[in-house]
Amino acid sequence: MRLPALLLVLSVFVTSCISSEKNTDNMPSYQNLVEVVPPDSNQKESKVYIDSVEIVSHKNAKAFLIQGSFPDGCTKLKSASHNMSEGTFFISLKAWRNPDSMCTQALTPFSFIYDKVAQENISGLSSVDVNGKSYSVQ
Repeated sequence: MRLPALLLVLSVFVTSCISSEKNTDNMPSYQNLVEVVPPDSNQKESKVYIDSVEIVSHKNAKAFLIQGSFPDGCTKLKSASHNMSEGTFFISLKAWRNPDSMCTQALTPFSFIYDKVAQENISGLSSVDVNGKSYSVQ
């Protein structure tokens, strides 16, 4: 009587382990990953502080992983765009916040994957300019 119950529990455990392995997509996870969020009607421009930029593989293509901080817990990423001029790659990140919101007044870390770049523009880059400051990339 105990053996069938033990086998049932064991088979459920093994099945759940196998199915959870299938659900992983082998994509690296990044802490504090944010996306672009359209602003509310009541908005104020906010700062974006950049700590690092690196080239990563994202959805089988190269992309930029930009890590930094927002000035408070209410700030959201408003837009991300790029252009290339005279061999220099420029990325512009803009943020917003609702001035009426009560927020923590502490730097809030974020990570953002910028994948709107043609692959040939990423190859061979040694640095990228983000919001007016140059960062080395690998």
